[in-house]
Amino acid sequence: MATMARRDAVIDSSIIIQHVRVLNKLNSFFLKSLPIFDPHVSVISIYEIELGAFRAGRLSDIATLQVDFKILPLTEEIARRAANWT
Repeated sequence: MATMARRDAVIDSSIIIQHVRVLNKLNSFFLKSLPIFDPHVSVISIYEIELGAFRAGRLSDIATLQVDFKILPLTEEIARRAANWT
């Protein structure tokens, strides 16, 4: 049986925050998505997640996931394209 190729997906900070907060990690959407998607995360999401961890007195939430994310930069061009996306 042929296996399906994993697809790229940009993971929003809310998905990672839900994973960090849920007690049964096996039920998190984030963990269930890893066999299907190659996770990408924006620098803005990194900021949001790490700020939340810092304020809660935790170490890096990103590092605890032990996932090799592709980090997407935020450039002026990307911000403008995102603002005009409909």
